[in-house]
Amino acid sequence: MFTGHAPASTSIGTVLTQAALAAGPLPWAMAGMTIANPVVAYAAACVAFDADPPAVAVAVCALVLLVGGVVGLARSPSVGHWTPAQDRRRVGSQA
Repeated sequence: MFTGHAPASTSIGTVLTQAALAAGPLPWAMAGMTIANPVVAYAAACVAFDADPPAVAVAVCALVLLVGGVVGLARSPSVGHWTPAQDRRRVGSQA
């Protein structure tokens, strides 16, 4: 039976995604969403399907691997290609 939660969760997700992308540079927004997405999805699945949460050691290990991977990617030399240069003129400034 359709309860209407899908449109509501999709709308909330869209608003939060747009807020994250508007808040700062793309690498930072993507890093935050990359960490938050699986954590929130797993918590929602535990609530929706009445699943048992993982053992503490498994949860800590997964979180360390997730954050370590995001930090490793954020410190990658290729991030410079996606981050705007700091010396570019700001919008509205005069030459």
